[in-house]
Amino acid sequence: DGAAQGGGAASGGGTVELTIAKAGNIKVTAPAGSKVEDMMGDPAVKFPDSSMITLAKPSSIQEAELEAAIKDTKSTYKGASSFQSEKLPNGWIYRYVNKAPIGTMYMVQARIALGDALWMCSASTSSAAQQTAAFAACKSLKK
Repeated sequence: DGAAQGGGAASGGGTVELTIAKAGNIKVTAPAGSKVEDMMGDPAVKFPDSSMITLAKPSSIQEAELEAAIKDTKSTYKGASSFQSEKLPNGWIYRYVNKAPIGTMYMVQARIALGDALWMCSASTSSAAQQTAAFAACKSLKK
């Protein structure tokens, strides 16, 4: 996999760069101890605390523009709040908190172009620290 590199991850244990072969050998920087896995046919990166990011090709109903994606999330999840978004050179990313019947979820959504492929990177985590790690990992994706 990848060699350990410095940097402060949410776990305090540094980060590692992994190659996601199933996604065309794209690279991700994740908390040290993370592993690339298969999640129901889609590539995923599982963190040591059991939270994860998943990658998938965008579906035809997913919004391509950041503002439209956030608007769609707000209309779908009435408990969604605390939105933070960023435009990236190759796409966009946002995070939010969703108060759902099953509890508070810390969500991440990103749409990133890597080479000639478009990927959605997402996470549904149970803490702000996990959300921060997932946000950083989605942002780190590169060819």
